[in-house]
Amino acid sequence: FFIGLNSLYNYAPHVANGSARDKHDLVTFGLVWYNMLAGHHDGEEEVLFPALEKASGNAGLMSANVNQHKAFHSGFTDLKSYLDSVMADPAASVFDGARLQAVIDAFAPALMQHLHDEIPTLINYGHQHPTVDVHKIRVEYSRALRSRGPGLARGFAENLPFMSVCHDDAFDDGKWRDHWHPMHKILASVAKWTFYWPNRGAWRFAPCSFDMELQSHM
Repeated sequence: FFIGLNSLYNYAPHVANGSARDKHDLVTFGLVWYNMLAGHHDGEEEVLFPALEKASGNAGLMSANVNQHKAFHSGFTDLKSYLDSVMADPAASVFDGARLQAVIDAFAPALMQHLHDEIPTLINYGHQHPTVDVHKIRVEYSRALRSRGPGLARGFAENLPFMSVCHDDAFDDGKWRDHWHPMHKILASVAKWTFYWPNRGAWRFAPCSFDMELQSHM
């Protein structure tokens, strides 16, 4: 999520003088990013966190994470509102690169802090509750995300390409090369040659290519 938001932020001022198509394509990239993160966090609050608390026998155990969600929620939804307003304007005349950056600046620090904090929180949960079947909970969470997602067709046209173009294989000396899915190279190829097309203009503004290599302009 970090790298996708950075790309949206960095392109904003450069696209300000571009065509309506350029602006709509960048906004489409931003909306895919928003929808993925919103679905991720809604799924945590509605499915993952309650399941973890129930399994641990400690109600409210994940309340700190929920409170962090609340800390950036208002600014996060402001981003959605602004992006929607640009998409609703055929000429994209309301697009303002500086304003888009300001909207992101308003919530990004709280979001970044949350994403940094959440990883050790979940890792520590496993250490503190070794008898809890965390893998089973994660499988149920993933199933819930799919059922609450945008639907199969839209999911393939948006989520699969997005995950490919926001994954840098060389990051951290390639440590996470095969982390997000054991078949990620195959999935990336499918995304590149099939599901790329519906939103092909948006992927111009992605941080990585469909070969999962950081683009030179980043």
